[in-house]
Amino acid sequence: MILILIIYSIRIYKRVTELESLKNSSLESLNSALSRRYDVIEGLVNYSNGLLSDENGFVVKLLQAKLLPINEKVSVEKELIEKLKRVLSEIYEIEEINNSKELTKLRLLLAKSEKIINEITISLNDLIREENAIICGFPSFIIAKIFGFKKQELYDIEFVTR
Repeated sequence: MILILIIYSIRIYKRVTELESLKNSSLESLNSALSRRYDVIEGLVNYSNGLLSDENGFVVKLLQAKLLPINEKVSVEKELIEKLKRVLSEIYEIEEINNSKELTKLRLLLAKSEKIINEITISLNDLIREENAIICGFPSFIIAKIFGFKKQELYDIEFVTR
């Protein structure tokens, strides 16, 4: 019986650490994808050639967000995306740049970036759900508690193009 318990504990520990590793890899991918989106957004703002209100303030916030660790980056996303939506609506109202091929290209790059972010977030949240199911299930929650594994929140990323 003790041998079965030890083997079961090892299997639970191994699976949770595998999920942690996959989750960390997904977080790195998410961080890269968010940084690429910030680059596209910066390109959109720069393309407006100073025609936007508080353009410099927005770019500063964007650059600050880019330097944050992923967990902090995700927490400032909502504020950043709300500001970005206002910036984009201003850009789309400026007739001399709204109909340009460059702006269309940047908008497509933004949509592509957000599609990638969405795919990574779905995958990451699936890993978190699986890990949470193990950690919260019986009797594996006992083993999870012994090794210090904790339930984690899902990632909720805001999108501009939706």
